[in-house]
Amino acid sequence: NQVFPKQGAEAFLAYAAEQNIKMAICTSNGREMVDAVLSSLKLAGYFDCIITGCEVEAGKPSPDIYLEAARRIGVSPEECAVFEDVPAGILAGKRAGMEVFAVEDEYSLGMEEEKRALSDFYIRDYSELLP
Repeated sequence: NQVFPKQGAEAFLAYAAEQNIKMAICTSNGREMVDAVLSSLKLAGYFDCIITGCEVEAGKPSPDIYLEAARRIGVSPEECAVFEDVPAGILAGKRAGMEVFAVEDEYSLGMEEEKRALSDFYIRDYSELLP
């Protein structure tokens, strides 16, 4: 109940869903936390699958979690875009062969330069991606 979506995330999720874009959550957090947050925010319905780090052999920065998400939703890694707020996740997405958007985050503000260098794109707000 104390986690809030990043700026513009809800509008972006709604837009992506309208476009029939498949979406997954790939997180290092535990399943109980993910389920609690999604339930509290009423966002679970947007996602075709949710994968936690416990479900793959190696955690981020290994690409395992992103490759498993692509497999589960039935798309090739090259068709995927990753949205990440920490360098290990950005590396995982890149290693999976996916396009990666680094997302500004108050907890990783000191890592902005590294995140920009590792990613394909950098956004401050998900509304930047809306038409």
